[in-house]
Formats: sequence, C-alpha cells, structure tokens
Amino acid sequence: MSPEAMANSKANSSATEQADATVGARALIERHVEYLWRELNGDVKLSEKTATELGDYYPWAIPSSRNRAAVVKETMVSRLQHALQWVMQRGPRVRVLDAGCGLGTESLLFAQIGAEVVGVDLFDKYVTAAQERLEQFEAHIGKRLKVRFSAMNLFDIPANERFDLIYCREAISHIDPISRFLEFSHSRLVPGGQLVVSDANGACLANQLDRIAIRGVRCLHTEVDPATGREVSVAHERILGIPRQKREMRRAGLVPVHEERQVHLQRLADLPGLPIVRAVARALERVPGLSLLVCTHYVIGAERPPETESKQMAGGQAEGTS
Repeated sequence: MSPEAMANSKANSSATEQADATVGARALIERHVEYLWRELNGDVKLSEKTATELGDYYPWAIPSSRNRAAVVKETMVSRLQHALQWVMQRGPRVRVLDAGCGLGTESLLFAQIGAEVVGVDLFDKYVTAAQERLEQFEAHIGKRLKVRFSAMNLFDIPANERFDLIYCREAISHIDPISRFLEFSHSRLVPGGQLVVSDANGACLANQLDRIAIRGVRCLHTEVDPATGREVSVAHERILGIPRQKREMRRAGLVPVHEERQVHLQRLADLPGLPIVRAVARALERVPGLSLLVCTHYVIGAERPPETESKQMAGGQAEGTS
C-alpha cells in the first residue's frame, strides 16, 4: 500500500471512530434522560425531599408532550455530548471534576462509562440529594460507581488533586471570581486535559433580560460554605458572551479548542410549529456573526496545553542552576 493510500485509510478509520463515538455518546445521554424521567415521574424510590429538589431543579425536563420530550433530549445531548465523547475517547481511568455538580446528573453519567468523578457543590441540599440518587442509580445499573460528592467550596479541593476533565454546566455564572476559577482549572488539569463550560450566552439580549428579572441588576452575594462555615462570594446568573469567555480562558493559560453555539428550544417546545422553529434555530447557529447574539447557550472546551508542565519544569531547573 502506498503512503498516500495508508494516510487515506488512517483518516477514514479515524472519521469512522469519531462517528461511532458521537452516536454512542448520544445514545448514552438519551438513556440517561429517560432514567431522569423515571425519577421525575416517581418510578424511582427517592425520599420526598430529594424528589421535590429534583422537580424544582428540572421543571423544564418533564416530558409533558412528545415535542417537549424530544426537545429535552436535544438540550441534554447538546450540553453533554462533547464532554462525554471526550471522556470516552480518552480511555479508562479518566478523572473528572464536576464543578457545581448540582444534583449529580452529569456525575452519574461520566461515572457510568468508567470515569472517577468528584462532584462538588456549595449547597449541601444538592449534594445530599445527589448522594441518594447515586445509591439508587447504582442499584438500577447493578454496579458500584467511582463517584465522590462533597458540599464545599471548590477552591478548597486539595492542591494535589489532578483531573483530566473539569466539567462546568451552568455553574461558571455562579462562581466568583471567574478569573480565579479559570486559573484553578489550569492548575488542576493534567497537561492535555480539558475544561468544558456549558452556559447561557451573555450576548443574547433575551438571556440578560431574563437574568435581570430573576436577580435584579446585582450579580454578587454571599453564601456560607457548609464545610468551613466561612462566607463565600457567589455570583448570581452572571453570564458572559462567548468572545469574553474565551479571552478569560486564554488569560488563564487555557487554549479554546472546541466551540458550539446553540439555540435551546425548551420555551418553544409546545408550539405547534416546532419543526419549523427547530429548522430556523439550526440555521441561525451556523451564521458566524449573528449566532454570537442569537444563540441562547454555548459549549466551549479549553485545553491545558500539553507542553505547559514541561516548560514549567524547565523554568524551575533553569532558576535552580542560575
């Protein structure tokens, strides 16, 4: 076989593997959504408190119609597919930090494919519910998962902990300051590891108006760290646009390597003309300039460059010999 033919064969094989991983990730997420529906419907044995927390956390996810069920699956796939696919391709023994894990839905999904997951949230009630859901999910799938949930300030995670993936779904808009979180992510990722942020687009006027209606114009407040009793500064729905988010990542030494601009349709799921709305939304996502303003959400993957650690070591050796 000629070198050119070998190169083409390798490229075709890589494309096939990528397509298989995409299909596999989507199927896993959709099954996970169906399990979430069972929880919301009361088919999974949960305490009344956890069931209430779940209903309050996912009011938009209840499949009240066929259209809404389809939109819920689309939304969850769009938020999670890149991160899940990245973990699947990385192989076994991947360590994941679910930063702002909430009720643990994503943590359970990452753990299901073999990752070791640390889920951290500042709100004790969420972590308690996540732990109960973990126990029920393990019983459902018939195996133990490598998941550790902690109610704490994520900045207090021990300095020697390292992760292949830091996943942050609609949580970076609550972390203050963002710059510290991004620097934290850079320091805790292994070289070649990735921070994946999924959040609302701050450049979308409708999103900003929604947030002002929820919290007013003030973005910052304090919460009590359940682990230490200290007050912690917390942002409330402080959403950024895509260009600024990427600039902040670069300042922290992270390199954006993946970007998706998405129009989520939860609020429009019950419209009779949903197929037309969906087609228009997908078209808008592909218009470069316009999509920065009209997309409701984004997913950005930012990598800690593989050479960072070796450069730091070389710098340290140079200082030691000077």
